[in-house]
Amino acid sequence: MKLPWYMRQKLPVVLIAGLGGFFTVVDLGCAQPWAATTAPILPWAALAASADGTRLVAAGARWVFYGVGPPAPIYASTDAGATWTQTGAPSNNWSSVACSADGAKLVAVATSFGRFGGSSGLGDGLIYTSPDLGATWTPTSAPSNTWSSVASSADGARLVAVAAPYYDWNGNQLLGDGAIYSSLDSGATWTRTTAPSNHWTSVASSADGARLVAVAAPYWYSDGTNWYYVGDGAIYGSLDSGATWTRTSAPSNSWSAVASSADGAKLVAVASADASLTGPGQIYTSSNSGATWTPTSAPSNYYWYAVASSAEGAKLVAAADQIYTSSDSGATWTATGAPSGAWTAIVSSADGYRVVAAGNWVPLCTLPYSGPWRLADAPANDWRSVASSADGTKLVAADYSAGAIWNSSNSGVTWTQTSAPSNYWYSVASSADGTKLVAVAYWEHAIYTSSNSGATWTPTSAPSNDWHSVACSADGTKVVAVTTPDPNYGGDGLVYTSSNSGASWTPTTAPRNYWHSVACSADGTKVVAVGEQIYTSSDSGATWTPTSAPSNSWYCVASSADGTKLVAACSDGAIYTSSNSGATWTPTSAPTRYWYSVASSADGTKLVAVSDGSFFYISTNSGATWTPAGAPAASSWYAVASSADGSNIVAVGYHAICTLRWPAPAPPLPPSPQLAVGLSGASLGLSWLVPSSRFVLQQNSELGSTNWLDVPTPPTLDFTNLHHRVTLPPSLGSSYFRLKQQ
Repeated sequence: MKLPWYMRQKLPVVLIAGLGGFFTVVDLGCAQPWAATTAPILPWAALAASADGTRLVAAGARWVFYGVGPPAPIYASTDAGATWTQTGAPSNNWSSVACSADGAKLVAVATSFGRFGGSSGLGDGLIYTSPDLGATWTPTSAPSNTWSSVASSADGARLVAVAAPYYDWNGNQLLGDGAIYSSLDSGATWTRTTAPSNHWTSVASSADGARLVAVAAPYWYSDGTNWYYVGDGAIYGSLDSGATWTRTSAPSNSWSAVASSADGAKLVAVASADASLTGPGQIYTSSNSGATWTPTSAPSNYYWYAVASSAEGAKLVAAADQIYTSSDSGATWTATGAPSGAWTAIVSSADGYRVVAAGNWVPLCTLPYSGPWRLADAPANDWRSVASSADGTKLVAADYSAGAIWNSSNSGVTWTQTSAPSNYWYSVASSADGTKLVAVAYWEHAIYTSSNSGATWTPTSAPSNDWHSVACSADGTKVVAVTTPDPNYGGDGLVYTSSNSGASWTPTTAPRNYWHSVACSADGTKVVAVGEQIYTSSDSGATWTPTSAPSNSWYCVASSADGTKLVAACSDGAIYTSSNSGATWTPTSAPTRYWYSVASSADGTKLVAVSDGSFFYISTNSGATWTPAGAPAASSWYAVASSADGSNIVAVGYHAICTLRWPAPAPPLPPSPQLAVGLSGASLGLSWLVPSSRFVLQQNSELGSTNWLDVPTPPTLDFTNLHHRVTLPPSLGSSYFRLKQQ
């Protein structure tokens, strides 16, 4: 960027931004995959982020029916969500959290009310602050209340908190004062503002804390005889840090969340559907601090839960059952490809590059995808089985409770429900090219096959049985399935084989057993089945031999392509391997877990094992040693599959499908910050929006030279607009400046 002539006469300076590396503008709306983090699975209520998006805070809620669940903690991350640590905050029924621009000063509010069941006393209803990224927390002097939201200025000094009254059905009383409180001293003291009592649901602040916006929603309750409601469904604004409040022109609605640009001029508010008001859930924006509001083209959603904005108000992200982004201040919206679920919280870095999303009992996720774990856009179902083609591109996953089978043709980036009938699907297998599939149902006693990657499914002639596991050869012609004995439901506990892709089935001579899992070599000749014992067959199941493996509750087994290397795991904690087709077995050093599934690369060197409690381990030396895979948290991982080379792994569990690309691809580069120039007297002022990764300001007297030097003057953070700012003395000659990524 070249200075205009009237500025060049005083200070002849040319500014170059973005040199020292190539930068791409990342469009977060291009159906990018989300990276699932290692944060625990909780009913997350709120998120907060530093301006650069590297420091994150996540607060959990006691979001359960009738307060059955325990209070929730607050977690923090200092590496953009790669790792998470529980802070020193007491477990509580947290409803909102906010932080300063540097992420050091935190404020969190709790509510004393349980939203499901109408019970009080499920949280202490206090406001807590932390000066050290959550290491220590102090309850403030704010009164106990049904706090619903809190916001902070960039320096953490000016805070604002709002309350939403709820009716306690047990005590027959309305809890909470529905007020707005503010603090000008980082939460040391709090003052009730002049805002009217309301059912406030969300509040946002400009970077300097002067401009505030609060949204409300009507709340209906009954005392058993009559119906009442509190809340006017309006949006209010303040231009003086909450001293006075004015109702804006926004229509009455069931507003659920609001966000603000750094200067407080651009606002975005989301509303959920409410039969008492007009229209379905919508998103509105304002470009003049709330003076006027405009409905956007965002799709109608029954529940819009959360919304976030970049510092300049151009990049927006909104959460419902799906997550949508906008790069033009809300004019257009695009789905991100997040999995379906109740996404209750969303937060964005100042430049809009980093986004973090949280929900109820789903992995806490980040965007853009930075690996190694990618969260699939499949629904949050009870996934029980998964299979992969040899190259890892074609995947198929079976759901137990919802009764569906889904597939992916792009390594798990997108998923589509197949035409398989609704059933209690328990296991699925795939040919090497991913075209031939076979799936077994447990309670409905059926086996179905597909010869076109799941486009159509055909019931086979397999007898009604309690089918538990299935495997097939690389070409899909040889299939083996195992059952469990159950006199109540017709299970005979036998092993069945098919030599014609499931067209016909034959019971084998394998003994009656509680068979849990089966695997076979690529040519289908070597088969291994596990139950109370481990049996092998070297003739495609015609004859069976008990192995030397000890009697145990064997639950899962996998095989190398040639059938020589086997891995089997018990439900009571051990993993064993065999390097001679099951003739002898050796216990490995894997930790004691309730192992649900194991997978193997074609050569048997790379092994994967998953268990309940979100444990996920990988071995790269045929089971000699095992290492935690850093997988995202899940209540349980039920099944895992691997590509032939072991580089692409897919795991399914309760409410989640995740893929691991090994090694992980490099994340996309963040957008280059743009340098802005101004004059302060005779000095030169350079500024740029706080970026998502570190950039350093450099100076050079010659544009074509390689002798770029770091500007020694450290930048300061402008708390009014979240820009880094450097003031330099006048130069005698021309100078060139650039921002270089570190």
